[in-house]
Amino acid sequence: DCMSEEAKTTYSGKWLGQRLDSLKNLAIGAKAHDFTYVDPEGKEVRLSDFRGKFVLVDFWASWCGPCMDEMPNVKAIYEKYHDRGLEIVGVSMDNNKANWERAIERAGLVWHHVSSLKGMNRCPVAKLYQVVAIPKLYIIGKDGKIIAKDLRGEELREKIDELFEE
Repeated sequence: DCMSEEAKTTYSGKWLGQRLDSLKNLAIGAKAHDFTYVDPEGKEVRLSDFRGKFVLVDFWASWCGPCMDEMPNVKAIYEKYHDRGLEIVGVSMDNNKANWERAIERAGLVWHHVSSLKGMNRCPVAKLYQVVAIPKLYIIGKDGKIIAKDLRGEELREKIDELFEE
């Protein structure tokens, strides 16, 4: 609320106001937006189905080098903590089902996978989570609230370790 009432009515003021509201919606502690997509087999996966568990939501794509470079780290985290209640939902920004499925298979990614198969710019969940570059990761708490975002590598491992130590 640092804008004057007059500034809030201008085009720029309105745009900035909307931008600030959408950032607040994805702030640490905010409730994560629920979504439902189908996995490669056509089965529905709903984010809210994992309430009561920690969930890593990983926005990625088969064509994204940095995403694929991060996968061994994500895989190690999954193997370490899945039995203790960690779920991963990979939201692919692919628009080609064969490439998406091949990448899952080749990298041995055994967690939940969903995609709109519309690519990054037209994926509704990517818009909801303000994904403009990938990889982008969100950690969702057992209560469905955002705990952390944009962590990778060592920082991601440390944060997940910390959650399971509590």
